[in-house]
Amino acid sequence: MLTTLQTKMQTWLGIQSTVLDEIVTLDGPGNNRLDSCNSCGNDSGIPLYRCLECSYGLLKCGECILKSHSELPLHRLEVRPFFRSHSRAYHIQCWRDGFFERTSLDSLGYVHHLGHGGNACPADSPHRQLIIIDINGWHKLQVEFCKCGASNVSHEEYRQLLRMRLYPASFNRPKTAFTFDFLETYHKITLQGKLNLYDFYHAIMQKTDNQGRSKPLVRGLK
Repeated sequence: MLTTLQTKMQTWLGIQSTVLDEIVTLDGPGNNRLDSCNSCGNDSGIPLYRCLECSYGLLKCGECILKSHSELPLHRLEVRPFFRSHSRAYHIQCWRDGFFERTSLDSLGYVHHLGHGGNACPADSPHRQLIIIDINGWHKLQVEFCKCGASNVSHEEYRQLLRMRLYPASFNRPKTAFTFDFLETYHKITLQGKLNLYDFYHAIMQKTDNQGRSKPLVRGLK
């Protein structure tokens, strides 16, 4: 008579090829159309981009991928390299010649606005690049701080970041910030498994760049 473990193993052996095929399929475009955007359906919208965080992994044109991520700036994306211009970060994927490449919302011109519910500040203040470290890796993000003096928005940049659940690495013109999720996850892991901050930080860095070519500098953890 088969044990429970043997029964489970037999079940796995019967479907292992199918399971592996499905996993390998995730590395390609799957059932997505390659001649028109799979979101808006516009033939003029070349489907270059897909998100690694969103459920369906639809290949979308640049306009649709930006629109669907207006409030999701830290999602990881991929792009089709054949159509890709120079990219400076690694969280959106692109399909060409049988593989996807990483790219980013930053390379598509995305700007994250603070202080007005995601809308641009009426003062039209200049934006600047921040490095955001999240549980899924690090991100280059163009951020526009509110400078208009609205009564419900603080002028201090660090307070605007905190209200977005981003903890700044410094409180005077911050250039790096950590998501609360990153900090809370480390807190739980270090209490449960006694993992040190150095190893946790570098494990997260490798989710973006496993070859160590362009890791952002966080003093004391390099």
